[in-house]
Amino acid sequence: MPRSHRIVTALIGAWLMFSALAPSAVWANGFRTPRGNGTRNSAATRPVDTKARDAAAQEVTQAQSTLEKAQADFARLGSKLQRDADESPELAAALADQMQAQKAFDLAESNVERQLSLDPTYSAAQKQKETLQAQVDALRAGGTATLQEMTDAAKAVLAAGQVLTRLQVSAQADDPQFQQAKAALVKATAKVETLRQQYQQSLLSDPQWTAAKKAIADAQTQLRSVQAKLAQAQQAVTTALAKQQGSLAKQQGSTAGK
Repeated sequence: MPRSHRIVTALIGAWLMFSALAPSAVWANGFRTPRGNGTRNSAATRPVDTKARDAAAQEVTQAQSTLEKAQADFARLGSKLQRDADESPELAAALADQMQAQKAFDLAESNVERQLSLDPTYSAAQKQKETLQAQVDALRAGGTATLQEMTDAAKAVLAAGQVLTRLQVSAQADDPQFQQAKAALVKATAKVETLRQQYQQSLLSDPQWTAAKKAIADAQTQLRSVQAKLAQAQQAVTTALAKQQGSLAKQQGSTAGK
């Protein structure tokens, strides 16, 4: 939930609490005016006027609803425009080329890995890493290894992994099919990204997109305005209640002294 919504939720919660308590609060804690003293209908005992605060709280609720609707409309429009762009002949063809290039790359990568699995040097390096990792696991499970022992063991595993990575990179560099598939994938991906960037630029002049963004900005401005209005109205109610309770306490003290 955005921070502004949390603030408003807290204010409305306070409003609800005061709404529930205000009618009886002035009679609680020993502030009930004794019968027959002629002050029951005085300003000190009349309910505090909360109409302005209540109206402001309703405005905040409405403004939040308006903002949420504007955001939902904007998201739906964005999804629609993205689908329209993806379904355009040019981008659809580029996406199909990218998918085909990805499949070719995955196949070439699998072929390199299969060749590596037959390489004694690679197999030995892989086994070495597995052995070192098992030692780390055993040290961790034992719970008696020093920090230095754990650090040294972890570094050994990392070094073994780097050996495997160098062997993989070298094998890929020496495989013409892999290099060709990699270059084709990079090219296809770049074309898709270029077309999507062009689409993003086109949104700046799209009237629906512009109107949807303005609706959100206007709703946010309105929400901030009524939030401030609610905060001011709540402060006025709080001040009035405090003043009223002070007057009641003074009356009670005066009555007790008679």
